Amino acid sequence: MTERLHEFEGAPGVLGELGLAGPPTDIYVSLATNGAQVPDDLSDLTGHAPEVVARAVPVLEDLGLVATECGRLHAVTPQTPLELRARDLTRQAAIVTSAAHELGQLWSLHQGRADYIEIMPTMAAARSIQTRILEEASTQVRALSIGSSKTPRMAEGLASTLTRGVTVRAIYGASVLANPAALDVVQQCIALGEHSRVFPTVPMNLLICDDRIALVVVRVESDRRADGVVIHESDLLTTVAGVFEAFWRLAVPVSLSTSAIHLDKDNPETQRLLSNLAAGLTDAAIASDLDVSERTVRRRISQLQELLGAQTRFQLGVQASRHGWL
Repeated sequence: MTERLHEFEGAPGVLGELGLAGPPTDIYVSLATNGAQVPDDLSDLTGHAPEVVARAVPVLEDLGLVATECGRLHAVTPQTPLELRARDLTRQAAIVTSAAHELGQLWSLHQGRADYIEIMPTMAAARSIQTRILEEASTQVRALSIGSSKTPRMAEGLASTLTRGVTVRAIYGASVLANPAALDVVQQCIALGEHSRVFPTVPMNLLICDDRIALVVVRVESDRRADGVVIHESDLLTTVAGVFEAFWRLAVPVSLSTSAIHLDKDNPETQRLLSNLAAGLTDAAIASDLDVSERTVRRRISQLQELLGAQTRFQLGVQASRHGWL
């Protein structure tokens, strides 16, 4: 039966998945509409060549939808045979699921790893899981992104995930604010509905799907090697989700109006601005010292807050000190 089904694969919808789209469907409809027919009459009624009808009829017979009596083909009521087929497929799915569980336990036993963790040996494997996670998400996706030194691009499958109405929250490393191309990609995601924030030091690439599965890539050595793991439902997954939420509370929102930032920490004016802030000077006093307008001062402070992931001036001072800017 499997070989026969393959002859009619590729048609859209459920009928195609059952191998019924095209000639088999036409034949069944003709029999159900016109009553029992001999094969030659079916060829005339459906417009399909006799050899096509000859290949399609066994597909219907294997599914129990057509019976032959006295050389004539009869349509059979579909409910019972298709329900039996559904039960058979359910049993097969249960067998495969059980086998996956048992083989997973065997793998864990001999590899010394927890059964809720899978190692991703290559970047290709990690990207494949990333795409699957985005395709399977039904309610929410949470992500941490270190950023890439290569040409920035939207993750494969992310656009369709956002279009489906899945809530996506992403935290990017502050490097995206200094890279116009990377910032442009982030803002494309925002335009599609993503909630984006930035934090100075994002420690890993992380993707969490519906509290069910997560992909963690800690370090990328090359296009072929990756320190990555897939985490299934477990206390570890709950902990990883908690890490994301902690970063989310500290991160600074990115919007469509956010512009790329080109601030040099070694620039004397940046150093003077930070020193004046640390000293508690007002915007007016800082503007006078730097010989710029108060509006310029506020804009530069806002840029520094975004770059260092600070939501307040106090946090800006703390972050600047931590990163050696003061």
